[in-house]
Amino acid sequence: MTRPRPNSAASVRDWLVGRSTQSDAVLFIIAEQAGDRVLGYLQLTKIDLVNRHAALGICLAPAEQGQGHGRAACEALFSYARQTLNLRKITLEVLADNERAIQLYQKLGFRQIGRLAEHYLQDQRWHDVIVLADVFVNYADVQFSKGSFTNRVQIKDRTGSRWLTVPLEKFHLGERIDQVRPCASTDWRGQHLRKLEQAYEEAPFAQDMLALVRTVYEADYAHMGALALASMQAVCSYLDIPLGAKLRDSVELAVPGRNSDRVLAIVRQLHGSKYITGHGAKNYLAHAEFEQHGITVEYMNYAMLPYRQLHGAFTPFFQGEVQQNIQSLAQDKDLQSLSRIWLREVTAHKYHYNFTWMGLPIIQCPQDVLAMQQLIWEVKPDLIIETGIARGGSLIFYASMLELLAQSGHGEGKVLGIDIDIRQHNREAIEAHPMARRVQMLQGSSIDPGIIEQVKRIAAGKQRVLVALDSNHTHDHVLAELEAYAPLTSVGSYCVVFDTAVEDMPQAMFNDRPWGVGNNPKTAVHAYLRDHPEFVIDADIHHKLLITVAPDGYLKRVA
Repeated sequence: MTRPRPNSAASVRDWLVGRSTQSDAVLFIIAEQAGDRVLGYLQLTKIDLVNRHAALGICLAPAEQGQGHGRAACEALFSYARQTLNLRKITLEVLADNERAIQLYQKLGFRQIGRLAEHYLQDQRWHDVIVLADVFVNYADVQFSKGSFTNRVQIKDRTGSRWLTVPLEKFHLGERIDQVRPCASTDWRGQHLRKLEQAYEEAPFAQDMLALVRTVYEADYAHMGALALASMQAVCSYLDIPLGAKLRDSVELAVPGRNSDRVLAIVRQLHGSKYITGHGAKNYLAHAEFEQHGITVEYMNYAMLPYRQLHGAFTPFFQGEVQQNIQSLAQDKDLQSLSRIWLREVTAHKYHYNFTWMGLPIIQCPQDVLAMQQLIWEVKPDLIIETGIARGGSLIFYASMLELLAQSGHGEGKVLGIDIDIRQHNREAIEAHPMARRVQMLQGSSIDPGIIEQVKRIAAGKQRVLVALDSNHTHDHVLAELEAYAPLTSVGSYCVVFDTAVEDMPQAMFNDRPWGVGNNPKTAVHAYLRDHPEFVIDADIHHKLLITVAPDGYLKRVA
């Protein structure tokens, strides 16, 4: 990027003299071949003959632009840079609103790798500057992080933020991105397209976006890395950004090593002099080693540019920060161990009996109550089905959340409670409560065929159903409940199985109970999921809670 220079002969002469004395720069005049008429100039500055890179600057008279002079001059300069100066990389900066120049540079092989916000003052206003460089490496042979943005993205519709998640085929912890396969047995592509159509049908470029997604979704992909790569290529193609050899895959590079050492090895193999990455890399990059090899490290300064929203404010960067927090918690094994110890110790004191909701005992972990309100507000269910009423606090909690939704214009939801023995004093307290109008109760075993049939009739026609299983905690009983009630869960909603933490507690804590280690809700969940890929464990929930009675128990229906 080069600013037009002053018009006076004296100032031009002074500038030329100053430039010619610089040891790290060369200047060329662009002139007609058949005459002496000057068209402009171009230059290489910040020449580094050790690391073999430089920065490009070019300026053409306005009347000479758009006639091919700039491209021809750049191609001649690139040949000089390679053959005479032995350079291997040229970078440049260009104003973000200089579309003609950007198109030229892209045709010459440059690729955008960043944006410097309000970096350049011209015409009494600040301009963003686009930084262009050579190679982008798709890092696909690293560990897949469940709950990351590798297989999901957030959108927003009339009811709030939503996740579009690519379900995975028999994912195992520790697998690399290029080993994790998209699920082939569910129509997640169709589901995504329908959600996008509904969310953005009134958006100005909805059809362009949908066509782009369909283009990517038409193909089958061997792993998530291939899907991610195809997505990037499709977007670049739509934006007329030529890639060619500039987009490289870490799998094909086959560079050994781990973490910072491997990143450095990849940059060196590609003869890079600068490594540009996100701020998350600050936690693991060995910057001194990069400097020893003459490689500078720069971090992208991401900024959210405002654009018109159809459904209110959208804060993806905050959500991204939250996601990073959750991933950090998920990787902190010591903290998770402490959380299990804490849960074990307070359970011995019947800690969860200490709380009420709007006057009735809720007998629940406070963190799980907080998680349930978040799910209810997100799903906005027409019906919540709960097995296990106890003293009624959780029924009243669910009813109060549905009341808040109704006050906000989101339907007239009901909560259906099922218990084998609803004691009279508990029934009377529930029925006398201000929230009772949203509560219905059925007495009988939750796995009795007659009770199941009644629940199915009540759930018939409901658009959004959320299920909470919290009664008898034996493996067989919970598995039977899952077979009966999980299918009633609507796509995008949850079937929450409480007390899966039994599996992680000492057996001695349950000697007086029919359930225990190896025979509990968690073993039932894992058995159910083996044959039901339409449900996945939303591990983000128990990771962010840390203290929960339902680890692996928040099951999201994805198909």
